[in-house]
Amino acid sequence: MKKILFLIVILLLYCDLYSQNNNTQKISPKVVLVPNTEQLYVTEYTEESKMYRNAAVEACACKGDGWRLPTLGELQIMYSHKYEMDFAEGTYWTGEKVRGKFEFYALNFKNGNIRKADYDNLFFVRCVYDPRLVKQQNEADNNNNQDK
Repeated sequence: MKKILFLIVILLLYCDLYSQNNNTQKISPKVVLVPNTEQLYVTEYTEESKMYRNAAVEACACKGDGWRLPTLGELQIMYSHKYEMDFAEGTYWTGEKVRGKFEFYALNFKNGNIRKADYDNLFFVRCVYDPRLVKQQNEADNNNNQDK
């Protein structure tokens, strides 16, 4: 447990330093468009690493607005294109809000098996970027500013 807390603290410090040095919300040059989607991008395999659940969520959030863990459906699309997208034959995190609460699953890229995942599992992470989320957030911010 102490190791997990230590890793989260280090990751949060990294996020803070990263955000101070990178005020622009740019898409990393190391992203690829997910096939069969209109505007969903995923980090390249060179940015792939194994993390615990909380660290995985934070790592994606640190990338900036619009970045998150892929949903299970999105990860299944990536699984169907795993060779052209350079995925390792390991297990990957997914996360999505279902009926108001977050649920986390893991998809094994070796055999396609899916399982519900606990926070203390160590899986690969590939963050996704969805520009529609940024647009929705900007519209919400504009509406809040007009209400004031």
